[in-house]
Amino acid sequence: YHRQLSATSLATRKYRRYSVREYVLISNHNCLHPHKLVNLHGYPSWWWNPHLGGKGNSSLFSKSSPERRGPYCYLLAQVVSVHFEEDAQYYTVMREDDRERQRADAEWMEPIKEPEGLEAAKTAARRRDDAADARRKEA
Repeated sequence: YHRQLSATSLATRKYRRYSVREYVLISNHNCLHPHKLVNLHGYPSWWWNPHLGGKGNSSLFSKSSPERRGPYCYLLAQVVSVHFEEDAQYYTVMREDDRERQRADAEWMEPIKEPEGLEAAKTAARRRDDAADARRKEA
C-alpha cells in the first residue's frame, strides 16, 4: 500500500461502512490494464490529455492539484452485498471494468466523493484496450 496513513485516518477508514449499490474505489496494484486505473479522486492519468481521449477540463484543476496526481492504483467497483463475521465486516463488490465479483475489505476501499470523479472512473473502467484486443484477435 503506497500511501502513508495517520492513525486517525486508518481508524476512520477501518470503520467506514459502505452501502449496497454504492460506488467505491478498490485498491488494485496488479491490474493488467493500466489505462483503467484511477487515482484517489477517480481520475485516470490520461483524463487531462485530449490526445489520449481524455475529457477532463484542465482549466478546472491546476497541474499540481490533488485531482491530477497519482498514484493511479484504484479500480471502480460497486458494492453488491455486505457480510458480517464475528469481528469484521467485508463486502462483495462488482468491478466496473470486467464485471467480476470479488471480496473487498474496507481498509482497501475508498469512497468516491465527487460526481465528476465518478464519471471519470466509469469512463476509465469502460475504456477498451485496443492493443490487447488486437493481440487477442491474432491468437
